[in-house]
Amino acid sequence: MFAVLYHEIASADERHVAVIEKIVIRYGSAPSRPRKEGVSVALGRFKDKVIEMGTSPSDLLRQDLLAKSDVIHWQIAWVRVLRSNGDEQSATELASIVSEDQAHHVALLEGFSRMIELEGLAKSADAKMTAVSK
Repeated sequence: MFAVLYHEIASADERHVAVIEKIVIRYGSAPSRPRKEGVSVALGRFKDKVIEMGTSPSDLLRQDLLAKSDVIHWQIAWVRVLRSNGDEQSATELASIVSEDQAHHVALLEGFSRMIELEGLAKSADAKMTAVSK
């Protein structure tokens, strides 16, 4: 149900990193370099995977919505900072990322709402079946 959306979000995130690194370079910083993963990073991912196994799909989607909202709030604040500093080019580039992330947030929210609706319908149908069988 969400595979296409998550694939689109992952592709967009790759583009976003490139744009943000370009902005960072304008301010004199070197772009991030891939780090080799150590044992602590591997254990952290393993812990996350174990926690994820006990989490419902709606819980995971809710966490993704919260994370996307948090990112959007920070991006909007940074657009404002860039504009305040007179860097309209960087602000415009970051604002385009905000627009795309907002569209993804709306799509995730619509999917979340539909998922909760279907869960509610299933519970309602189960309750009716239980009442009929008594």
